[in-house]
Amino acid sequence: MAVASFLMQVLPTTAPYGDVIRYIGLIFPSFCVTHAILLARDGYVLFEDRAQQIGTNGKGDYPDLTPWSDDLWDMQNLKSDMIALVTHIVFGILFLALIESPLMDCCYRMECCKQVIPRDEMDMDEDVAEEEDRIARQVKGVPTTSMLASQVSKPDVSGDPEDLTGLDSQSQA
Repeated sequence: MAVASFLMQVLPTTAPYGDVIRYIGLIFPSFCVTHAILLARDGYVLFEDRAQQIGTNGKGDYPDLTPWSDDLWDMQNLKSDMIALVTHIVFGILFLALIESPLMDCCYRMECCKQVIPRDEMDMDEDVAEEEDRIARQVKGVPTTSMLASQVSKPDVSGDPEDLTGLDSQSQA
């Protein structure tokens, strides 16, 4: 929107509409930033074209155009973008403070916030159901198979690989 507004301001036939859209766009923070970057980079094009289109003493091709200030920090240029951004910051912080304040605690007590959406157990995959059961058992203190496996001592495999008698005695213990 900022690029379109800037281009409309440069073209003499759409310049009045571009000027209006430019001020309407200030209600969006992203517009303010983009327009400020465009104006800081290519503002001289707008300044020179507008002056040339109006002409000296209003004798140009488009004498009814509004003159554009060539001062980059004029209210018409970057200053209005910066004021709009600061206003967005202040109102945004105030709005967030209001939402997080105790004044809005009444919204948490509303009936619509307490409703739990029922979940269809048929749509749940088996691994998800098993994981929920495992977590539920773990919370209750019931040991899970992974907890039991970590408690079992590991057999001693050092020694002769042909002699498996040591493994049998350890696994029976």
